[in-house]
Amino acid sequence: MVNKQTRLMKITKLLQNSSGTVSGSELARLTGVSRQMIVKDIEELREQGYRIQSGQKGYSLSSQKKCRMTLSVKHGNSDIVDELSTILSEGGAVIDVIIMHPVYGEIRGVLNLHDFDDLNRFIASLRSSEAVPLLALSKDGVHLHTIEADSEDDLEKIRATLEKKGYLAVRGVGS
Repeated sequence: MVNKQTRLMKITKLLQNSSGTVSGSELARLTGVSRQMIVKDIEELREQGYRIQSGQKGYSLSSQKKCRMTLSVKHGNSDIVDELSTILSEGGAVIDVIIMHPVYGEIRGVLNLHDFDDLNRFIASLRSSEAVPLLALSKDGVHLHTIEADSEDDLEKIRATLEKKGYLAVRGVGS
């Protein structure tokens, strides 16, 4: 079996050389691992900054650079799905969630939600576990999200929509 770094490089090259999507089953076959391992590898590649989209037919890699913005948001647990769906619906991706804990300082959770399949997996995992969302550990439900989109205009549209829905705590910091 190939080591992990070699496998990640092979997946990246396969996606770069593909003119369309590559199914998870095909990536698994070509790398000699399970389909579930491919899902984990795709997550890791996303964490490394690769823009990998997933859909019903498989995975594709985009070389276009994304723009990022960090937003401070505030809401309760019941609004998590709506907040994250809003960002995805407006063409964004949710990279992480960050809270400032009074004892531990900054706590960051990697989300890498690029589409509604990712969101559904995240929500199912959250609901099936006994874990509380990070925002429940923050003071007053305030937390940060790093969001990503194709352009600064798209980021501004996401920010404005979140503000209109009452989720924005303060204007975005950095981009």
